[in-house]
Formats: sequence, C-alpha cells, structure tokens
Amino acid sequence: LFLCQSCKEDHQWWRETVQHELVPVGEEKKTENDGNNMPQIARKPMFCSLHTDEKLKFYCKDCEMLSCRDCILLNHSNHTKRSHDEIKEEARSEIRNNFKGCTEVIESLDNAISNGEKVIQRIKTRKQEIDGEIEKAFSAFKTALAERRKALLNDADEIANSKMSVISIQLESFQKLKDELNFAYHFAQNSLETHQITELLSTKKTIIQRLKQCVTEFQQMSCDIKEDDTFEACCNTSPVLEHIGE
Repeated sequence: LFLCQSCKEDHQWWRETVQHELVPVGEEKKTENDGNNMPQIARKPMFCSLHTDEKLKFYCKDCEMLSCRDCILLNHSNHTKRSHDEIKEEARSEIRNNFKGCTEVIESLDNAISNGEKVIQRIKTRKQEIDGEIEKAFSAFKTALAERRKALLNDADEIANSKMSVISIQLESFQKLKDELNFAYHFAQNSLETHQITELLSTKKTIIQRLKQCVTEFQQMSCDIKEDDTFEACCNTSPVLEHIGE
C-alpha cells in the first residue's frame, strides 16, 4: 500500500495499524531477475473475498479484474483470461504507453505555473505601490473626517440619551404599577387558597380596593411610548465624494 505523508501519519496513530512496518519508497525491495528492475514492495498474497482460501492468481481481460481459480471457472468461463504472471509485462507496457506525452504536459504546466506565479508577484508589488499612493492621497482627509465624525457621534449621543431618558422614566412608572398589581394579585390569590373565611372577610375590602386602585391607575395611564426612535444626522457625503472622484 502506497501512502502519502498525511496517511502515513494516520497509519502510525491508529491502533489497528500502529504495528505495521512502513518502508520508504526509495528503500523498496526489488525482485530478482526482473529485467525492468522495477521496485516491488514485499507483501502478502492477495486472497479472494468469496473463496478466502484461494489466491488471486488469474486476470480476466474482459472484466479487467483479478480472480481466483474458482471465480475464473464459475464467472469468467467464456472470457479471455490469463495468469497474472503471464500478463504482468503486458500490463506494465500498457501503463508505460500511457506515460507518453506526460513529460511534455508536466513541463508545459510547470511553465504555466511559473508564469502565473510571476504575474501574481507583479500584482502584489503593484498592489503595495497603489496602497502607498492611496494612503498618501487620503492622509489630508483623515483629520477633517475624524473631527466631523466625532461631532456627529456627540450629536447622536445627546439626542439618543435625551430620548432614552424620557422613555426610561415612563418605563419606571410601568414597572412600579406592574409590581404593585402583581403583589395585590398574588396576595388576593393566596388569601383565597389559604385563609380561613374569617381572615378572608377581614381583608376582603382592602384586597378589592387595592386591586381596583391598580386597575384604575392603569386605565388612567397612557401605554403609548412618549418618544420614538426617529432622529437623523446630516451625513451627506456626495459633494466630497464627487470631488474625490475627480
């Protein structure tokens, strides 16, 4: 199994594979008497997934797949088949044939990548130059804009604080009446559930008066918020932007 660097690191961490021996590609074992001297990793034979005792010794050219002896006889009887030893050189030759043109393509891609990287570098350099020009051109505007910004923010704070102060006073009156009504309501409910009739009769008048008083206060109170959220600031930048655009 050939592994990339990331898979190699994962392979060394997983409990199931941590004991596996990893061999660098440059240190692969080479088969003897191999005229092509191609590197071969020493590994265990591959077995059929259906006939687990049978090695995958045959290759069906029609299906392009390895098979064991039993699968060749049962599932590929009318197909063109050979042992993997007989077809290995043919397979290698077929792969080599697909290498043709790869070197030229890789070289062309390398040139394209190199050219693109040079263009990117020129863009970065020009971008830095433009950044400097922009900073230089707008340095004169920064102080004036900062002062105007500060003034506008102060105006907005004053207007907002004034509006929120009015609303806060109104909310305090709402909350006060709500607390009083909650107290009277829960006291009346608790009296109904826990007091004896004599206790209830002795407090009935006070309870009813307080409940009515709270309701009357609510009816006399306006629940409309006295202030709204509308306020504006003059931030017309069109003349300045037009001048800058020139």
